[in-house]
Amino acid sequence: MNFLRLQIKRGRLHLKKLNKVKAWAALTRGWNSTLYLNKQVLIEIFWWKTMIQKNKPIQATLISPQAILATDASKTNWGATLKMSHPDLEILFHGKWSNNWHLTS
Repeated sequence: MNFLRLQIKRGRLHLKKLNKVKAWAALTRGWNSTLYLNKQVLIEIFWWKTMIQKNKPIQATLISPQAILATDASKTNWGATLKMSHPDLEILFHGKWSNNWHLTS
């Protein structure tokens, strides 16, 4: 259900109790223990069941990018290529690193 939280509004809110019970069971009884669900967790699960049944699938539309930027760097040089779709254009940038530049990631 965790992957569905992006598709279903307020989905993340309806995983809190279930995640808390799962974490507590793993902590106190280990990963392979039996999980006992209380009424609050069952309410969350049935909420998810209802939302999944109501969910209407949509077709994703793939949109071509307007531009593609590719970058590369070494200890001494850097470079980039910008390819534009319309008009069909390619722009190159490159240079040597300056001693004054300090880059961190």
